[in-house]
Amino acid sequence: MTTSLVLFSTLAAFALAHSVPASAAPAPPPPGPVPPAVVPAAPAPSPAAQGAVVAINRASRDELESLPGIGPRKAAALVAAREERPFRRPSDLRRVKGFGARTIRRLAPLLSFD
Repeated sequence: MTTSLVLFSTLAAFALAHSVPASAAPAPPPPGPVPPAVVPAAPAPSPAAQGAVVAINRASRDELESLPGIGPRKAAALVAAREERPFRRPSDLRRVKGFGARTIRRLAPLLSFD
């Protein structure tokens, strides 16, 4: 029992020696309403993400890039190909490098060819 009493006394002395003075504790927040947290606005979803149809022969590069799987290179390739000859049907996209059957199937519902 004496050992536990010595241990307790040692721990109590240690705790007192290393306690934080009241002046070092953080100040409580001022009374009143809590200001709302600033949350950045979410970016607006692209037209293609909203299910809008993109006119492949008139769309800007930015509009083309809003399509899933279309980055700057593919958008530029689409613009160059349509300047040579407009797209009339989804299968016409095959003449653009990087557009295979799977990509065309995925994009077809999002494109108009008028």
